[in-house]
Amino acid sequence: MLAALFMFLYLGFAFVRPLANPDEGRYTEIPREMAQSGDWVTPRLNGVEYFYKPPLFYWAQAASIKAFGVNRVSARLPNAIFASLGVLLTYVAGRLLYGSRRTGLIAAFLLGTCGLYLGMAHIVTMDMPLAVFLSGALFAFILAYRQKQNVARGVWILIFFAFAALALLSKGFMAVLIPAAVIFLFAFVAGPWRFLKHFAPSDLLWTALGILIFFAITAPWHILAALANPAGGGVEFFTASHDGQGFLWYYVVHEHFLRYIDPATSQRAQPFYFFFIVAPLGFLPWAFALPQAFKSAFAGGFNNARANNPQGLFLTIWAIFIVLFFSVSSSKLIPYVLPIFPALAVITASWISKVWKANRAQEIRTAVKILGGFAVLAGICAVPVYMILEAKGRVQLEDASYGIAVFAVLSVALLIGGIFALRDIRGNKPKGALLSIFIAWCVFAATFDFVGALFQRPDSQEFAKVIKGQMSAGDAVLLMDYGNSQDMPVWLGSPVYVWGVPEEQSFGFKREEAMHTHRYIESQAELKALLASGKRVFIVMRNKDIEKYDKLFGAERLKKLDANKRMSLFSNQ
Repeated sequence: MLAALFMFLYLGFAFVRPLANPDEGRYTEIPREMAQSGDWVTPRLNGVEYFYKPPLFYWAQAASIKAFGVNRVSARLPNAIFASLGVLLTYVAGRLLYGSRRTGLIAAFLLGTCGLYLGMAHIVTMDMPLAVFLSGALFAFILAYRQKQNVARGVWILIFFAFAALALLSKGFMAVLIPAAVIFLFAFVAGPWRFLKHFAPSDLLWTALGILIFFAITAPWHILAALANPAGGGVEFFTASHDGQGFLWYYVVHEHFLRYIDPATSQRAQPFYFFFIVAPLGFLPWAFALPQAFKSAFAGGFNNARANNPQGLFLTIWAIFIVLFFSVSSSKLIPYVLPIFPALAVITASWISKVWKANRAQEIRTAVKILGGFAVLAGICAVPVYMILEAKGRVQLEDASYGIAVFAVLSVALLIGGIFALRDIRGNKPKGALLSIFIAWCVFAATFDFVGALFQRPDSQEFAKVIKGQMSAGDAVLLMDYGNSQDMPVWLGSPVYVWGVPEEQSFGFKREEAMHTHRYIESQAELKALLASGKRVFIVMRNKDIEKYDKLFGAERLKKLDANKRMSLFSNQ
């Protein structure tokens, strides 16, 4: 039932919302090319080698595309499956760690509907599979720690190593560093002797087998990728220069070290406190319950938690370490903290479950009043806010007539949920109050793709239809702003010409420059040569850049074929 519910929330209306560029365009095109070429070792983006991350997510995406074709649903299917798996893992962990099916169910609902997790379950990136497998590994460890010394513990140890391996194949070496650091800190805080007493000599055999499983999963691709994409002769490995380098340098040095410590490499610098703001905001609306949840987890003091609630201590260390780890990094993006939310969901669910069982309304009165009041206020404002945004031209759809209906549904759901929650908490009915909020928020979650379709910039699918209807063999498609149209090759089914070399592709481009230089136009002279080559060239540019590019195209007359509120499609013939 959980799987069905969350697959519906995450994928039920995926066909409505355009692909979000650049991320969804990029992470659909790479696996599309992989499925088309049959090369499952070397990822390519627009035909160029692309070594940013390991390939597990690409493989899942490529399998979906091969099975169901190229469309919005097939592009988002693996991400929705991973997100739903994360919900199920959190249910299992909450149920087993606290011996309560209720705790598992509440934890699953909290995770699956918290703001950032909900959003990333809809958006195709590598952050979701990393978060799911990393959480699976950490859950498996604490379950092994809590398990009696028998075969069941050995199975959890093997599961830990298997999930860690899948996490590494999802996004790199942090999948090893983070679990190792969390386990070390837990052992230190819980007391090394107390920690070691939980393990028996037989656990070493399970661990050895787990390490073998880990390398059996992770080693083949790394070896094959290194062999298929070697460095040039006499190249120094430990350097910041990428000249002549191969896969291993880019993957290890550039992506794992330079991107973490060097702001110029990451180009994603944010203040140290960035994730201290993002983390609680990402757990909304359930963040209001966190103070009381942590207070309950550490009731009786720290020593009592070490002795009687080691799982709560472990989950707390898990969440705090990940926030600190990425806060120190020079590379900061909002989804990086996604792996903390399964831990926060279980901690919060353990407290809510106690309140539910004892029917103690006073303990959640403040949180419910805040949530209920917010829901009522949002319900009142939903339709007027939409009308204001539409009047200001913020709605991206040409025909946004259904927007009022979407926001009316939102308004009614939030109003009813908020009013019933406030009524029930005044009547000392905490179960009814919580159910009202859960149901209202699930309705809100179900509208994600509809709201996204209204406000998200259009993708390139309609332009691709126009181009394919007029395109002949030998014609070219040129993107003047690649970042806003990275999905164009997805819909065309082939690489495109690009104005300039995007930074993210510069390493792969230089490795095979002779192969790709004709498609990456870097000067006005090269542009004029393309337009004078006799080819019909379809050109996509942002509307706000048309005047800027007039001088670049000079006397060349371009015919406008199509346009939307953000982009325009031209042709030189």
